[in-house]
Amino acid sequence: MGSKVKKWLRFAVLLPILASLLFLIGQQPLSDSQLRQIIADWLGYPVDQLQFKDYGIWDIPHIVFNPTEPTQREDYRVQEYEVILPNNMVYYVDIDRYTGFIYNAGNLIQIPNLTIDRMLPPDQAIVLARQYLQRYFIWVDTSDWEVEDVTPKVKNGWWTEVQPMISVDFVPSLQIPQLPEGVVFVNEAIGCEITIDAVKGDLVGFKVIYTQIEFPLEPVITPEEAKAIARQYLAGKGIQVRCDGELYSLMLTPEIEMTYARLAYMFGFCYPPLPSEDAYITVAVGVDAHTGEVVYAEIPPASLR
Repeated sequence: MGSKVKKWLRFAVLLPILASLLFLIGQQPLSDSQLRQIIADWLGYPVDQLQFKDYGIWDIPHIVFNPTEPTQREDYRVQEYEVILPNNMVYYVDIDRYTGFIYNAGNLIQIPNLTIDRMLPPDQAIVLARQYLQRYFIWVDTSDWEVEDVTPKVKNGWWTEVQPMISVDFVPSLQIPQLPEGVVFVNEAIGCEITIDAVKGDLVGFKVIYTQIEFPLEPVITPEEAKAIARQYLAGKGIQVRCDGELYSLMLTPEIEMTYARLAYMFGFCYPPLPSEDAYITVAVGVDAHTGEVVYAEIPPASLR
């Protein structure tokens, strides 16, 4: 990877600042030219030296909370581009149309005649990935982040298959609260996947989500209180659920209207839209574990109620 290509990572530190400023300005989508300029600055090239191919707009890649309109999904936030650099290297970049935050960037590489013995040892690959994480994810201390997953898989200290790229998922060490049996804690608010060349160890790309956490992870309201709030919310929407409701998880995930995260209980309820007792769908409701607000809802359309 050339020195110019490496320059783009320097701009990663500007993204949270940019995102914060854009939130203050308001939730208006940026223009195509603005998005391209952000990407060009981030890659370290003049925008007129880059070739862009628009791959369209798609939904944000993580569950998000929206307390203003919890029944509305914030669709079509992410713009995907193929970007060709002057050296003909191709990058795929996913950028939030409202904040300018780059979630995902990288290129696909092929290594001819690659064999498993030519690949970096797993321990060495993880060390290199962590160095990239600490070097470029510098707006927060990542020294204690844990390895959540490695691709390809490792067995008996070595890779299970040959791949030209090695990816390592890192997540922060969080003090997870005591949860009821069967309930899992899900972190969708902070994490980073670093991808490197399987032989040289050069950085290929990354996926990142970063949201501020400004509260303790210990819930204030109980699951029972949250379930009652969720049932009352559904009743107000004209949805009379029959089952008691299942607590899926305690989820940490971004609030779409701000730059910080929320902690919420995620419930699922059975709702029969048809006369048959066996025909039903599941409605999902998220209740903020600190404030009791309903911040997420996937409910059937009015025609099915």
